[in-house]
Amino acid sequence: MTTFLEVPGVRIVRPLSRAPHSESLLVRVGGEPGAVSAVLARALDERGARLRRIELLALDRGRGPGVVTVLDVLADEAAPALLLTRPRGPRLSEVIGERGSWQAGEVVGVLEPLVATVVRLHDAGVAHGALGASRVVLTEEGPVLIDFGHAELFAAAAPEAVRAGVAAVGRDRDAVRALAVELLAGVAGARSAAAAELARRLAVLPAHEVCREALTGVRELAAPVPLVPEPVVARDEDGPPPSIRIESEGQPGEPSARAVVASEESVGHAPAGLLARGRELVARARAALDGLPPTRRRLLLGGGVAVAALTIGVLTMPGEGRRDAGAAGPTVSAAPTAHPEPVTDDPLEALGLLIAHREECFRESSLLCLDEVDQQGSAALAADRAALLAQRSGGEGVRVAVDADTAVIVERLGDSVLVEAGPETDPASILLMRTEAGSRIRDWIAGEPVG
Repeated sequence: MTTFLEVPGVRIVRPLSRAPHSESLLVRVGGEPGAVSAVLARALDERGARLRRIELLALDRGRGPGVVTVLDVLADEAAPALLLTRPRGPRLSEVIGERGSWQAGEVVGVLEPLVATVVRLHDAGVAHGALGASRVVLTEEGPVLIDFGHAELFAAAAPEAVRAGVAAVGRDRDAVRALAVELLAGVAGARSAAAAELARRLAVLPAHEVCREALTGVRELAAPVPLVPEPVVARDEDGPPPSIRIESEGQPGEPSARAVVASEESVGHAPAGLLARGRELVARARAALDGLPPTRRRLLLGGGVAVAALTIGVLTMPGEGRRDAGAAGPTVSAAPTAHPEPVTDDPLEALGLLIAHREECFRESSLLCLDEVDQQGSAALAADRAALLAQRSGGEGVRVAVDADTAVIVERLGDSVLVEAGPETDPASILLMRTEAGSRIRDWIAGEPVG
């Protein structure tokens, strides 16, 4: 653990989050009265320093509306620390968890600027890489993206052929799809049918069309209505400090839906945090910054039998399971409860856990819950979302059913296992791919539907 080198006018209040290679601190900048809160994002070792350098370059390239601002770059032991603004407002994940329904204009007021920011970043050659509801702060000026510690950089104005090869771009697009579908599905009132139709279209679109269609669709849906967040109660110094978020960092190119062990405060950065010096530092910081220089595997299912081919892809996300939607405290999004990842050496047990959790998602009518079952961007996720949206609209949520209790292993293929389930007359073939992180369903090719 390294110690931050004190800077005049910057006072550390308390830690906000901590990971093996980085940490974030809540700080106060300037003298009292008039001191402002900020976040000090520190690196604790060489790997953390590399993450911070990428974050700084990403924030420099992407600076503008809808992106957290770098106030200054401060000397520190392992690497320069980033002094970032601390957007005031609730996270989108908090609001999703609290809201039972939305006005169409409110959804437009959130989605339009948010998607426009993602498009702007991609045009500038920046992919956030860990986009999600818990990394969007709803301020009075609009949604602000935070936590760029897992960003990826590529050529500005790159053609689609280049963007399609950037993993973080794909994750951003999947996240936009998930957020848009979730919010649109909750629209009530006269525009609910139009919102549901837009959600159904977005759920099945190719990834590279999602942002463009989302922007066009929400602009046609309704006039934007500002979503005024509830006043944020300042807890910078008064009262006992809340629990510190303990995080596990993955590689910069990996999804950054981090496993949050404990958190009582919705903070704009994870892992982020360094100190704020005040408004007079913004011009100097900006001046300094200006000088800084997926293939689908074809399943051959014997006998030509009509079967359900279920690719259960185990996504490697070290320490970064999909607990954004289920972590304790205000980081929860719309998924009703937290569920452990199906990490097991037994493929039949993993299949049983996934199928059981999938049924629970449909019982709870939770779209975000499906992210814990199906792989992002997969045909399985698109089909399940479409079925759940139909269920929400009062129709029959038709979906493929698999009886995991009858599953048997047919063949082992390295890290994958071919499993067969169901009656002998109409079995379903399932391909499970295993890693240390857990399991995900990737594709439903055919099978027996249930309504």
